[in-house]
Amino acid sequence: MLMLIATLPAQDIHRIDGTTISHTELTQQLSDLQADANVHWLSVTILNGKGVIFERALGSRNLDEQASLSNTDVFYAASLAKPLFAYLVLRLVEEEARSTWINRW
Repeated sequence: MLMLIATLPAQDIHRIDGTTISHTELTQQLSDLQADANVHWLSVTILNGKGVIFERALGSRNLDEQASLSNTDVFYAASLAKPLFAYLVLRLVEEEARSTWINRW
């Protein structure tokens, strides 16, 4: 399955806690985490209601040849299960935080 998604111009990423992070900061944090965890490849895409706001591929797609991973490399569709699950969990957390805040008043 091939999906094409338009990428929006670079903008700060708004986190669930209300803070923001720049593309540069997020890329550096991901790179640091990748190195600390000894992860060979990592692909991250963040979407909002308008489209892709962040897309990075880090690491090597072939360890023997040390070929760099790129945003155009194709991954199995099964890889969508993890981000979908994460999205659903974050939505539940967001709803719980919202209802807790509303119930305080």
